[in-house]
Amino acid sequence: MNLYLLGPLELRIAGSVVDVGQPRRRAVLAALAADAGRPVPVHTLVDRVWDTAAPDGARSVLYSHISRLRRLLDSAQPTAGGAGAEPSPAPLRIRRTAGGYVLEADEHAVDLLRFRSLVVRGREPHLSDTHRAHLLEEALRLWRGVPLSGLPGVWAERTRTAWTQERVEAALAWARTLLRQEKPEEVPAVLQPLLAEHPLCEPLAVAVVRSLAAGGRAAEAAHTYTVIRRQLRTELGVAPGPELQAVYEETLRHAGRVEPSGTATAPPAVSTPLPAPGAAPAPIPAQLPMGVSHFSGREEQLAELTRCLIGEDGPSGPAAGESGAAVVVSAVSGTAGVGKTALVVRWAHQVRHAFPDGQLYVDLRGYDPDEPLSAAQALAGFLTALGVPGQDIPPRLDDRAARYRTAVDGRRLLVLLDNAASAAQVRPLLPGSPACKVVVTSRDSLSSLVSVHGAHRVVLDVLSPHEAHTLLRALLGPRVDTDHAAATALAEQCGSLPLALRVAAELVLSRPREPLAHLVEELRDHRRRLDVLDSGDGDPRAAVRAVFSWSYDRLPEPEARLFRLLGLHPGPDVDTHSAAALAGETVERTRRSLDVLSRAHLVHRSGPGRHGMHDLLRAYAADLTSRHDGAAERDAALTRLLDHCLGASAAAMDVLYPAERHLRPVVEAPGSALPPLRTADECRAWLRAAQHTLVALCSRTEEPGPSRHTVRLATTLHRHYERSGHFADALTVHTHALRAARRGGRRRRRGRRPGVRRRGPPAARRLRERPPPPRGRADAVPSGGIPGRGGASPHQRGRTARAAGPVSGRGRPPRAGGRTVPRGR
Repeated sequence: MNLYLLGPLELRIAGSVVDVGQPRRRAVLAALAADAGRPVPVHTLVDRVWDTAAPDGARSVLYSHISRLRRLLDSAQPTAGGAGAEPSPAPLRIRRTAGGYVLEADEHAVDLLRFRSLVVRGREPHLSDTHRAHLLEEALRLWRGVPLSGLPGVWAERTRTAWTQERVEAALAWARTLLRQEKPEEVPAVLQPLLAEHPLCEPLAVAVVRSLAAGGRAAEAAHTYTVIRRQLRTELGVAPGPELQAVYEETLRHAGRVEPSGTATAPPAVSTPLPAPGAAPAPIPAQLPMGVSHFSGREEQLAELTRCLIGEDGPSGPAAGESGAAVVVSAVSGTAGVGKTALVVRWAHQVRHAFPDGQLYVDLRGYDPDEPLSAAQALAGFLTALGVPGQDIPPRLDDRAARYRTAVDGRRLLVLLDNAASAAQVRPLLPGSPACKVVVTSRDSLSSLVSVHGAHRVVLDVLSPHEAHTLLRALLGPRVDTDHAAATALAEQCGSLPLALRVAAELVLSRPREPLAHLVEELRDHRRRLDVLDSGDGDPRAAVRAVFSWSYDRLPEPEARLFRLLGLHPGPDVDTHSAAALAGETVERTRRSLDVLSRAHLVHRSGPGRHGMHDLLRAYAADLTSRHDGAAERDAALTRLLDHCLGASAAAMDVLYPAERHLRPVVEAPGSALPPLRTADECRAWLRAAQHTLVALCSRTEEPGPSRHTVRLATTLHRHYERSGHFADALTVHTHALRAARRGGRRRRRGRRPGVRRRGPPAARRLRERPPPPRGRADAVPSGGIPGRGGASPHQRGRTARAAGPVSGRGRPPRAGGRTVPRGR
């Protein structure tokens, strides 16, 4: 049984063509065969078969096609010993995997697999040119025409383009081998038809012109050059590249039509330079590390890398060889454990065929427990991989960088610089040839690499909930579907961080008898979560806390202290002024520190002037501050934050409701600068952004600092809650204010008016028992709870908070039951 893709799609059994079925079924088979041996997710199959126009029920139709294909392949399996014997191993078989399907195929059963295998073997550096030429020629003979011809759709067209590029690269490698063997006469018959299909591919034109000239057909070589030059000028508006021009001029000189000029000709920018006859071929490095299993999501980022680094014309298109063009660099940044290396390694394996001259990889150890790798060390490794003898590697950094740029000049190489510490570490490793493409990963944003070298930035965030669930399903199998709620909670507890998800999955697999919910319960405690998310095998790269520490340890002390103290902030994000209050620093100094933390991806921008933290990073910061900062320093930081929030709340309320200033407690100016609160819009915007933080601060009633501020915050903000309709938050804040007042009241019970004190519980109880207001009607509130706008007295509006205990206010409080309510002391 054989499946043919390098031409019209055909399935042959015992030499006879078998009807696969309708076009959609043929497309499903092609979509699986394109990644034979690798799982293809269901959503990817749907996209490949229907492009962007998948109908309702597309998955059901897909399952039906796969079921029929399975029966077709299974029914054709031969048996080893006649009737009743066990079937022999299937050369083609469709198997269900987590989240998708895989076409398991023998190398000889699919022509695409056979072609790629022969090409890989033909590029091995130790082969003789005779053996190399034989393997590459055998690979080229597998092509029967346009691949997947007859299959419509965007994916099929894109795949045809990619596979054709592989064919062109294999043909060029075969032609170079024959030219080294001084057998140019065989080359034109193979390359000229390819050049007719791809007339704008200059590397093909160079090989055709060179082989025709070397075979004594100078006139045909000159004519070929003339035709290519005209097409380039007509269709692209460009002149032939320097390599094609040099080959043409060399052809004319050898034909006796031009004399050598005294002017030096620009050296040809060949792909893999042809060594002298008898010399060993230049080695082709293949240094990409193994990719991670069960890679999930990131389709958008993978496509972005392809679009940026390869584009529509591929790395050998016109721009790649353009004189003076810039090297294309892509900088992938993100926080620790977000999967930067996994992303770029997967992408590099997917597109390695587009870089026939090799792939260079180095881990720069920028954020590792070990010392970072110096640029000089990295260059020494690269030069060795490129075939430069050790004695020829210069000792000085600048000389090594120059030797490296010379070695890669004109070669279509992919250079992957992983885990960089800074742009300064990367800069000497950038090639000078635009034929090379560079991908850099770092926890730093590498801003200067973007601004100075024009790098394209790809910022990697945590996985989406769907991607996180898909990854867990791939790692854990049916246990995720059995307990969907626990799996969702586990993904949330890991913050959708890929490293944390993989560590958690390993913990689940190590406890096969425990339900998934047990680990979820174990991870509920934020203080122990980082301890639990440790692989336990001593590998720091598989422990979330250790991976975070490599970023933290590189921070200067002011930024490290701010990062620790941010672990005390209870809200989902923090504005610059609140962070300055927490740290006890100026706003400008804090803004610079937040920029440093943002570039290190320890915080992220959540809005204008606001920064958030990943849940696990917040837990790590809280753990650090509990171990490194004393209790007095933590209490002082939290008090500064409370003073700031109370001061900002009072300032905002004074702008919004100036006539009620006497009903609110007197608030001293905090020691930190307040945000701009000059207009009503600015005040409402601040209150809206700080809402969750204010509620969270009031909820920490058990702690001395928040307890002292909770009543004052509640009394200050009661009108805001009334008008904004945040009644659930109002209930939370006033309930905690009541508890705080009662706790303080036990120490000041004597001398208080019992009548006033007894009003608190009924007021809070009425607030709890109130039905929820109609949506959008903040004023539709009965006067017995949080009063509405319809004539409620100031006394009613402040009753709950004042009944909670004594609060210092401006002026005298309103009268209650004909008596003046005494001001609390």
